[in-house]
This record gives sequence, C-alpha cells and structure tokens, in this order.
Amino acid sequence: MKRTIEEYVAYFRNMSEAQRKDYFMPEIQRCKNLQRRTGKQYCKKTLLHNKKRCIQLMVWAPEGKTRPHEHLYRLVDKGAPATIYVLRGGIVQDLFAILDEGYEHLESNSHQAGDEPIIEDPSSIHRIGNASLKDWTITIHEFVPGFQMLVYDFGLNLIWIVDGKQDTLDSPTENALPIWPRAR
Repeated sequence: MKRTIEEYVAYFRNMSEAQRKDYFMPEIQRCKNLQRRTGKQYCKKTLLHNKKRCIQLMVWAPEGKTRPHEHLYRLVDKGAPATIYVLRGGIVQDLFAILDEGYEHLESNSHQAGDEPIIEDPSSIHRIGNASLKDWTITIHEFVPGFQMLVYDFGLNLIWIVDGKQDTLDSPTENALPIWPRAR
C-alpha cells in the first residue's frame, strides 16, 4: 500500500506507457462524462486520506482551471501547503495579490510531466489550470487533511470558504462576502 505522494508518483512513473493508458483513460473518460453533464473543468479522485495526508488524483479538461484560491488549515491558520506533481501533460500556476481596489496577477509558472514537484506557498492566492488547449492533463496533489480554501471570484467581488474536498468552481456559498468594499 502506498503511503506518500512520492510512492504514488514513483508507481505511476514506473508504469509502462500501456499501463498508464489503462489506468488514466478511465479517469479521463469519467471526467469527460462529468464535464458533459455539469460543465466541470476538472475532477478529483481521492487515493489516500488519513490523519496525516490527503492524496488526490486530479484530471483536467483542456483549458480547465480552478478559481483563484488559497489554502487554510482549521480556518484560523494560514499555512496548509500543497504538493503537486504533474503526471501527464502540463499545468500553469497563476499567482495573485489582493490590492485595496482590485487584484494583481503577479506571475504564471508552467510545469510539465516529469518536472520537480510544485510546493505551493500556503499563503499564496493561486489558480491551477491545464496548459493545453486540446489535451487532458493529470496531476497528483497532497494536502493536509481538514484544510479549507478561501475561494475568490474577482468578477463577482466575492470570497467564500469551502471544505478542501469541495470544488472551487461550485457556486458561491451563502457565507460569501465582498472582497472589496463598494465605493460610496
């Protein structure tokens, strides 16, 4: 039984191309079906969840991406880091800063299958997305169990809290608040 993200990554990377295809294609098909029904741009499959870690396989539709978000642990602690490996394809990580009146896109970083892992800064506001316009991408993520996310919708001027198992693309919850106060 695999217990760490590194063991899962080694397992997937040591598969033959045919074995990877046999493993990943049903996941891609599951996500294609979900996307047709719901419009979801990515889907998650939990591989391991215990007191120490939550490891999820994520499948990304072409151009699929999260909303900007940051990770929290127990609502009050900044600092629920995530580790990400790209197993197939490539992703783009966009980083943002909240300003007094608006936001700033700070930078974009690209990561490909086989690259070193991405260790997300736990206090960063970031968006992860598929770098491809036509191919599906697969990543594996490790989170601290019990983490939550602050999800941002800059266009709607809303921020809200969701459980880490939820999707950043879900509609804003009833606890959504304005990011910036409206001008008087």
